[in-house]
Amino acid sequence: MNIDTQRHLSLITNIPHYDAPPSYTVLEKASYEKHGMIKILSGHETHHVINFFDVKKILGDKKCIRS
Repeated sequence: MNIDTQRHLSLITNIPHYDAPPSYTVLEKASYEKHGMIKILSGHETHHVINFFDVKKILGDKKCIRS
């Protein structure tokens, strides 16, 4: 086996069906400027944030903690 073949086979992106399908449906695509909306498996719609500062704000908010 040559180096190019070995390099090609060692990439995860070359493994078919490696990633599981997402467990949510995108209703409105999120961007760094604006949050999006998704529908989760339970059927509920929720906000989808990808901006670091928005995620940090949510994770630090005690109202967002589920007991």
